[in-house]
Amino acid sequence: MWHLTIPLDLGNIVVPAEPADLKVLSTSASSALVSWLPPVYPNGIMRKYTIYWKADDTESSVKEKSFAPSGSPDEEELSLEIRRLRENQKYTFWVTGTTSAGTGKSSKLKSVLISSKGNEMSKENITRTGEEWILLFQIDCL
Repeated sequence: MWHLTIPLDLGNIVVPAEPADLKVLSTSASSALVSWLPPVYPNGIMRKYTIYWKADDTESSVKEKSFAPSGSPDEEELSLEIRRLRENQKYTFWVTGTTSAGTGKSSKLKSVLISSKGNEMSKENITRTGEEWILLFQIDCL
């Protein structure tokens, strides 16, 4: 019987860099749209992203929701609507990416005030193209 030993250097396993260009937009009195770009250095196939958020008060705990990408990185729309937020409350959001090597560093933090002024917006009329947000809306004229 043969016995083969292969050394495994776990010090060379690299987790993904932080997700890039995090954007957060209040879309209603109780929701926000969180959007981001893949890490510049994914260091593997992205298995999931985790979105974290916390109300900016001392009593709130951190909440999280995972998102599994379904397409190729070039075609992937990386956004998620977070619901059941409190109106007139400021929230801070951040995102991490996970590969088979583990979870990488978090994105930069972004804060948004949840406002009823976003009531007429929906995920369908907010689109992200590269570095820009496009907001499609209709103005009724008299």
